[in-house]
Amino acid sequence: MRPKNNSRSIMLICVLVALVCLSSCHTRGWLENKITDNLEKWYGVEFEMESMRIDGGGVSFVCYPKSDPTLLFDGFGDSETGGISYERLIGAVFARDDTRIMTESLTANLGDVYVYATPSFISRTNAVNVIRSGDFTPENIKECAGSTNLFIYIFINVSDELFIDDPGRDYDMISESVDTLVDYYMEMYEVPICVDMHIYYVTDDEMEYAKKFFLNHIEVDFEFKNVITPQHRITLQMGPEDAGSYADTLRLSRDEYIEKREGMK
Repeated sequence: MRPKNNSRSIMLICVLVALVCLSSCHTRGWLENKITDNLEKWYGVEFEMESMRIDGGGVSFVCYPKSDPTLLFDGFGDSETGGISYERLIGAVFARDDTRIMTESLTANLGDVYVYATPSFISRTNAVNVIRSGDFTPENIKECAGSTNLFIYIFINVSDELFIDDPGRDYDMISESVDTLVDYYMEMYEVPICVDMHIYYVTDDEMEYAKKFFLNHIEVDFEFKNVITPQHRITLQMGPEDAGSYADTLRLSRDEYIEKREGMK
């Protein structure tokens, strides 16, 4: 008789585990739908969930418009209600334009360079009305732009045959690129910006890793830092001094930049 009771106990445990799993899947699926439905109500276009992480009462997510899977943006909300505290769709629109401008400028001068700009925090208030056309371009939502700090990752491939190990030249070229971006914002949106940059000197393999990583990530994480370590990074900030509250905290002179780069070797 004892084995029979054990079998029933095991069966009961299996049923309970299955119910818990089904409940969890149901909750997760409901939450994904709730978040994408809320985004659709605001912006008038359909969204897909790229990834989602529930942590206690909060939920972090990465989404994209169905019409443009390359336009990734992140957000945070309530895991119980699906309400959204913040999201960075508008910031992602501007970030993609930032990436384009910096890439065009730096690639022409520094060879194999990869640039990724993270979405900045920009108010949704004005964006809701102007973005309903589904036209995700800076020109269409230009009134949403505001004085802000842009965060940009720049990867310079030291294995590339065109790479020239001249950190002073790198500093000059990056400075010119930032000036181009600052001028673009002033001309296009009439707002000042300050640019925070993380500049990495990487190998071929690290360059490929970075490119693949940012296909489905918004920010660097612990895994990224294990592959591309901060020891290969120079943090630099440029732009008008009145563009942001951090305008004086990360500035480096040309000589300081050269010294940091020489210290990596």
